[in-house]
Amino acid sequence: MYDTMRFWMKKGVAGFRLDAVPHLFEDPQLRDEPVTKPGKNAYGDPFLNPEYTSNLPECHEVLREMRKVTDEFPGAVLVGETYVPGVKELAKMYGPNHDELQLPMDTQYGFGDLSAARLRAKLVEAETQLNGDTPLFVFNNHDNPRSASRFADGKNDAAIQRLIATAMLTPRATALLYYGEEIGMTNDDPKRKEDVRDIVGITGWPQDKGRDGERKPMQWNGDVNAGFGSAAKPWLTVAPDYQSVNVQAERQDPNSLLSYYKALIRLRKTNAALRDGEFVLVNGDDPNVVAFLRKAKDGSVALILLNCSAAPQTIGVPGLKNATVLIGSYAKAGERINPAHLTLPPYGSLVAAIPR
Repeated sequence: MYDTMRFWMKKGVAGFRLDAVPHLFEDPQLRDEPVTKPGKNAYGDPFLNPEYTSNLPECHEVLREMRKVTDEFPGAVLVGETYVPGVKELAKMYGPNHDELQLPMDTQYGFGDLSAARLRAKLVEAETQLNGDTPLFVFNNHDNPRSASRFADGKNDAAIQRLIATAMLTPRATALLYYGEEIGMTNDDPKRKEDVRDIVGITGWPQDKGRDGERKPMQWNGDVNAGFGSAAKPWLTVAPDYQSVNVQAERQDPNSLLSYYKALIRLRKTNAALRDGEFVLVNGDDPNVVAFLRKAKDGSVALILLNCSAAPQTIGVPGLKNATVLIGSYAKAGERINPAHLTLPPYGSLVAAIPR
């Protein structure tokens, strides 16, 4: 296997995304998992605690071996799909000597609710409990309903999608995007069992419709199959909104979600505070708004505000009386604001430069 990795890295592969890393080993004694509660899940199986089949110590031995192999190729990166119970187990995935995964996914951050308290807690955990290693934040993947559907309320969907983008791309972290997230692709779940392709949905129908809904073809344009391919019948059908939600259409719209992502990424690359700045939490007790600063060594400071509620929220950031908008879901770049008294619209997000 390690020679296979070397083969691909010699051809220029930049690294590997390792699937289901905590499940590399199972209990050699083949003990039964303990039942956690009565009843059955969608597949007719009991609810179990996977203590004998998940996150066993032997996993770390293999990760250290893999890291030695990738270290033979400077710059190669190991990304891990790491569903673990909490930040302490996540920290172990980096290795005691920073010698395992460079980027284990922090699935805790993006796969819970969108409350300010939870997002803030996960930000602080990532900043203070990962031994200085870089967090990898993720809101979407091929195993979970898309965030554009999970968090939608039918009223503030556009603002919610921009809030998620801002929450992903402004902390001191690496961001991992799932295809279509940047254009607002939503889940399109099967309506009939005979349309299901995923074995999870075939087994669990109708309680679990499977993962086909988040795996639909990428929506490139408004042509046949959204420009994904020319087959008369693709393996998975294209979502019905593809004629309006697609890359081609959104490239031409400066107010589209794709344009917002591009602007955020561009800002993240060019603004010293967002690129390299340390994380400083402010207004830590606010029940609705997550607020933090990014402070760079050159003295530049960025303020990030995330209203995680469906109601307008007025905040006051102590010690800050003026700032200039860099990007926002509702405010234009260059606009002057007063952080000491500022009202954010429902699910409004904002990044502003603080004068030196």
